[in-house]
Amino acid sequence: MTININIERSGFSVKIGEFEFWFDTSNEAMQHFINIDQIVNDRYNAYLAEISERSAKGEFDDAKKGEITEEVIGQAIELERKQVEIKYDALFGDGTFAKLYEKYPDYLALDDALNQADILIGEELKKITEERANKVNERTSQYLQKAEKKKRKTKK
Repeated sequence: MTININIERSGFSVKIGEFEFWFDTSNEAMQHFINIDQIVNDRYNAYLAEISERSAKGEFDDAKKGEITEEVIGQAIELERKQVEIKYDALFGDGTFAKLYEKYPDYLALDDALNQADILIGEELKKITEERANKVNERTSQYLQKAEKKKRKTKK
């Protein structure tokens, strides 16, 4: 005989374009999510350090001179695209942006989609937090009732 116990993962899917991603809402994943702004800042600062090194080697001299060339425009787009990439990869895992950008090579549209996803994820997390708080309150109440019954039995 085998006893099968299914485990239901905590979370929900987020569909962006034709891609579906899993947003994990386990307590362990929420620890990561709470620090998401710091993770994004750290990754972006590392990227800026890389840009600074490249700049020191003369890569952005045209931009420094105020010249608008195809290369300067490309560098500006690269910087903005990298910001969007960092946010996607921090939220949904490394490589997420590359997958999306390969199918939808429009970083502004992807940024808009991420902003929408951010709002909707926030709303869903609020609901989940309320549900979890209610469950904790119910369990606490049950434990207190059991403890009270035990006290009464021991007093008799």
